[in-house]
Amino acid sequence: MRKKLFLATAVLVSLGLASCGGGGSSSVSTTLTGQFVDSEVANVEYETSSGITGRTDENGYFKYRPGDTVVFKVGKVVIGETKGQDLVTLVDLLSDDTTDPAELQKKMELISAFLISLDEDGNPDNGIKIKEEAIEKLKDELEEEVDLEKEEHSADVDVVSLVDNLPIPEDLREEVKDKITVAENHIEKSVYQRLGETLQYLDGKTVLLKSKDGSINGTCTFTITSSDENAKTITGEITNCSGSGVEDDAVTFKVEEGIPYLYEGDGTKDMIIELEHEEFCIMTPDSGVICMEPYEEEHEEHAEASEVTAENEMEGEHEEHAETSEATTESEMEGEHEELTGTTEANNESELEESHETSSTVIE
Repeated sequence: MRKKLFLATAVLVSLGLASCGGGGSSSVSTTLTGQFVDSEVANVEYETSSGITGRTDENGYFKYRPGDTVVFKVGKVVIGETKGQDLVTLVDLLSDDTTDPAELQKKMELISAFLISLDEDGNPDNGIKIKEEAIEKLKDELEEEVDLEKEEHSADVDVVSLVDNLPIPEDLREEVKDKITVAENHIEKSVYQRLGETLQYLDGKTVLLKSKDGSINGTCTFTITSSDENAKTITGEITNCSGSGVEDDAVTFKVEEGIPYLYEGDGTKDMIIELEHEEFCIMTPDSGVICMEPYEEEHEEHAEASEVTAENEMEGEHEEHAETSEATTESEMEGEHEELTGTTEANNESELEESHETSSTVIE
């Protein structure tokens, strides 16, 4: 399973992404729609393992089939690959072997700066559209494919050195280096914005806190108490807790160098490793992965699913009863028909015998 670091989700999310309705599957077609974002990224080539090829549209949408692996590239430069899904961010394109926050940040900045350098206006805040001439240049001037995510480098190499070592045309390398600062600022802004959107969704709700190992499973009320955009922090409270392993606490969310963290009341620092619009997960040293999600919605969905199951079972029993009743009725009708037929035949035979006896008497 590829990482869905909150970082990645936000890094690559534009200002309007949270409210967009794109993506998702059709109940009829086996072709699904996903969205590639670092802001919405348009005109990126893609190819799926099932054979679908094309370019992302103006909103970053692409097509795939269930179970597909999707490869994204510009010319002969491979940006990365991931499983087909509704939303693809840059972290989804990174290898599962990349787990160190600093390493993640460098690779994110490299790929983001590369895409921004190819953007028609160089401003990621209004979306990214890859220039046609850049695609042709990276097809014509490269002898073999270059994979940005898999380029080898030592752990202490900075982003500028990463760019210098890329086997791409020199003028393009300079353009990428010029966009590194823009990429850093874009990442910070996008991560904080996405963090705010998710926490605002959870604000005031009863939330379910549960760990993958089962040691934590309970409900609390989550409330935002303050935020500071300049410091990239959001503070909140977890109260009214009940259940296993949960207790009231004050929490602070903070974006540091593009990576989102949660600080517990005792100062413990946990990295947010997964985030969707309605929930997020952190990695803790003691309980492993802990996720927070709305409790009421999950409960209602479970109740609705139970009601649907019960209705289906009742309909099945009704249909079975109806079929049984019909079979019984048909059997009874067949029995009555056979009985009536037998009676009629017996009466006919009796009448024939009586007629025969009468005829015999007259003859005598």
